[in-house]
Amino acid sequence: MVVIRGALNYIFDYYFGNFITEITDFKRKNILFHIALCISRCKSNYSLKLDTINKVALPDTMIDNFEKMLKAYEDEFDILIPKTERNYLAYHILGNAVEIWATPSKRELQVEQYVTILLKNIDDFFHNKFELSKDTLLISDMLWHINAILKLKYFQRMEKNPILNDIKTNYPLSYEATSTCVSILGEKFPFEFTPDDIGYITLHIEAAIKRKQVSFSKRKRILLVCGSGNATSRILQAELETNILNIEIVDKSSLKNYQHILLTKPVDCIISTLPIIDSIVPTLIVDISNINKEIQIISDFLANLDYHPTKKSWHLFDKQLFFPNLHMYSKFEAIKYVCDNLEQDGFVSDNFYDDVIARENIAETYIRNGIAISNPLDFPSPVTKIAIATFNTPINWSNTRKQVKLLFLIIPGEKYIDELDYFFDLLLPILDNKQKRQQLQKATNLLSFINHFEKI
Repeated sequence: MVVIRGALNYIFDYYFGNFITEITDFKRKNILFHIALCISRCKSNYSLKLDTINKVALPDTMIDNFEKMLKAYEDEFDILIPKTERNYLAYHILGNAVEIWATPSKRELQVEQYVTILLKNIDDFFHNKFELSKDTLLISDMLWHINAILKLKYFQRMEKNPILNDIKTNYPLSYEATSTCVSILGEKFPFEFTPDDIGYITLHIEAAIKRKQVSFSKRKRILLVCGSGNATSRILQAELETNILNIEIVDKSSLKNYQHILLTKPVDCIISTLPIIDSIVPTLIVDISNINKEIQIISDFLANLDYHPTKKSWHLFDKQLFFPNLHMYSKFEAIKYVCDNLEQDGFVSDNFYDDVIARENIAETYIRNGIAISNPLDFPSPVTKIAIATFNTPINWSNTRKQVKLLFLIIPGEKYIDELDYFFDLLLPILDNKQKRQQLQKATNLLSFINHFEKI
C-alpha cells in the first residue's frame, strides 16, 4: 500500500512542526518513514502485538499534540492505531529528535560534572594553552551533545559516525586528547562512549581550539643572521621593530651558529643578510644597504608565513631520536627498543615504555599505509619531541595484521606542544603519497628525513 505523502507530511508538520524545528532533514524523514510503516501495518491488520522496544514517555507539552496527530492519521487513513503502535511511534519520534526529550535531573548533574572534569583533563593535555574549561560555548555544546548521545543509547540507537576516519586523520591531536581523557574518566562515570561518539566530541574540541587560535595575536618569531657583526644586526632589528608590528626578534646570529639557535629556541623564520642554503625554516635574504625598500618585501614575507608549507615542525626532531632501518619482529619489541634508547639518553623516565603500552591498549595507533603514531598517556618531558623509527621489513601492528614500516613516537611536553599541529599538517599529504613514504623509509639520517618530510 502506498501512503499518500502529502497527507503524511501535512499532518505531522501541523501537529509537531513547532516541536522539532532543529532536527535534520534525514531524521525528519526517518520519523515519517516509521509513521508510514505504522499506517501500512494498521491498514493491513498486521499491527504490532507486543512491545519489543523500550517504553518512552513524551514530554507533557507534547502529549496532547501527539494524540491529536494520531487521531488525524486514523481519520485520514481509516485505521485504528493500538497502544503498541503508539509506543512505537513515540519511541522513534524521541529517538530521532532527542533534543525534545528532557534529561533526568540526576543525570544532567552527572553530565555537567563529567564535562567539567573532561575539559580540565584536556586542558592538562595541552598544558592549559587553550583554557577549554573556560569556553562557555564549548561547555554548552558539550553538554548538549553528550546528553544527546546518552539519550540515543537509551533508545538503543548506535549512531555511526561517517567521518570518523577523517576526524582521526585531520584532527589527530584533538582526537588523541579526547580519546585519552575519555578513557581515563571511564572508571569514574557510568558513561560508555564508542569511537564514533568520541569522534563527534573531538569536533567540538577542535572547533574550540580553532576559535582560540584565531583569537591569539600571532607574533612572528624571527632569527636574524648577519655576517658583518653586531652593529649591522642591531640596525636590522631596529628597522624591523620600528616598521613591522607583531614580531619578536628571538636572537641574532652569525651564519656559523644559526643552526644551534634553531635547536634551542622557537623560531618561525630567518631574515638574513647572507645566503643560507637548504634552510629548514622559511628564510628571506635581504639587502641591508637598501633596507627602506626591503621593509615592504619583509612585510609581505611575514604576512604569508602562515601559509609556508614547511611550517615549524622541525623543532620536534633530534638526531638522537632517529632510528633508521631497524629489524624488529613485533610492535612491542619495536616500541621497547625506542623507549629504552630514549631512557638511556635522558629524554624520558623508566616508566615511559609502560605508559606508551597503556595507551596502545586503549585505541588503535595505526594510521594507514604503513604509518603508526604512538604516544604515552602522560607528559613525560618538558619539551615535546618526536622519535622516528623505520623498519627494514614491515611489522604487524594490530590484531588485523596491519603492517607498519614507519613509526612516529611522540614524547609530549609543555614546550612546542602546539607545533604538533604543523607536524600533522605536513604528515597528511604524505599518508597517501607512496613515493614520499618510500623516501622517508629509505632515509639514513635525520637531515635527509626532514628534507623529504618537509618538501611538499
